[in-house]
Amino acid sequence: DYSLAFETESKSTLTGRVDSFEYRMAASRPRQSMMRQIARWGEPSDLLLIASSGKSWAYQARTGLFTEGTASDAPERAELARQHQRYFRRFRMLGSIDAVVRRLGDENVTSDGKPVRCVRLRMTAADQRWTEELWIDPKRLLVLKLVSRHKPPFPEAGEIVTTTSWTESSVDEPVDPSLFEFRPPEGARRTNAIEFR
Repeated sequence: DYSLAFETESKSTLTGRVDSFEYRMAASRPRQSMMRQIARWGEPSDLLLIASSGKSWAYQARTGLFTEGTASDAPERAELARQHQRYFRRFRMLGSIDAVVRRLGDENVTSDGKPVRCVRLRMTAADQRWTEELWIDPKRLLVLKLVSRHKPPFPEAGEIVTTTSWTESSVDEPVDPSLFEFRPPEGARRTNAIEFR
């Protein structure tokens, strides 16, 4: 069981464009999961996906539309599984990345409203095209902050700096059951399909 909340901000050093997202992901046995993504750039969006008790829902606040599925292969459930796998795949790959890792010391990061003493590491790609700094809670082995710098193939394109901060990180603890409930907001309309991307 887990419940995570995090904020991500990406900035282009060339254009100055800033994209920001807020995410919440949670899962609880047996077979309950949810994800909420709020985008705060361009045309803001808010997407909620929930799977629980043999049903699944998707809700898009911008359009006021929601879907409801019952099959194990419903599009809402498939997208929810894809999002969770995409998130965790990144951290499972850390041990196989061709990079040099250096410890930068210890530093406090705020998570769950409290300061957490973290180990700070810098990973630099063998080809020097990216670096990542990670703040890792050594007691729970969780990344609580990540700053990545990616250089596109062309130097004149600048670089993209992405900062992700985990504001909540609960693992192997009971998850609030209300996260897996969906009640359509007043005025929401049911539809057959929602565009997830």
